[in-house]
Amino acid sequence: MMIYLFTFLFVAFFNSSVVNNASRNFESFAFDIESSEYLYKEVHKEDLSDNRLVRSVTDYVSKDGKLLARRVLDFSNDLTKPDFKIEHFDLDYYEGVKLIDANSIRVYKKNSGEKEEEAIFQLGDNFVIDAGLNHYFRNNWKRLMSGEMIDFYFIAPSQLDYYTFRVYKNDIVEVGGRKGMELILEPDSFFLRLFFSSIHITYDLETKEILYYKGISNVYDSNSEIYDVKIDFTLEDGQWKD
Repeated sequence: MMIYLFTFLFVAFFNSSVVNNASRNFESFAFDIESSEYLYKEVHKEDLSDNRLVRSVTDYVSKDGKLLARRVLDFSNDLTKPDFKIEHFDLDYYEGVKLIDANSIRVYKKNSGEKEEEAIFQLGDNFVIDAGLNHYFRNNWKRLMSGEMIDFYFIAPSQLDYYTFRVYKNDIVEVGGRKGMELILEPDSFFLRLFFSSIHITYDLETKEILYYKGISNVYDSNSEIYDVKIDFTLEDGQWKD
């Protein structure tokens, strides 16, 4: 199986107007970046306690209804550093990250027919795990809106490693009739940027909910190649609208 630097997709921010304990279920639809072909849908379930996201499960389902992968995130300890595991069922492969303490993590992966591999890192506190990116951006919203470029460590379990990434505001755009801040996320290393396309993510200016994503997926095709996708979270009918 081909190994990629890092793979993830985002969990939309839960609207904080919902009070106390609740669950939120919703779907999003992934399309090929170039052709706009429908590839798969994401079936999300988010659990809250006292207005705080504590757990998220995302099923990745092919257009013919087959379960391709499942990602589980546990935010109970830290919103920017959730315990994370994704299983790819066709590939018999999984990877994940476990928070040991505020500064330390266990990173692991298992390829089909092989033993689980792991690595332990002590990183300080400026690191982010998977969809914890949403909350990291939210925590640094004013800095990003002002045009500041922010660096942080992002964990790459497929590599049993971590890399310095940077994020910055690209523009104020409109998605589905809603204005949002478009961010660009990319490796800090010039050399890595030669091989890694930037990710574009747009968040609603008022609610800070994710509106749009364009970049690397965390789902593989039948040739074990990772998809490059675009996802408009404002779509309700699963039909791409150019």
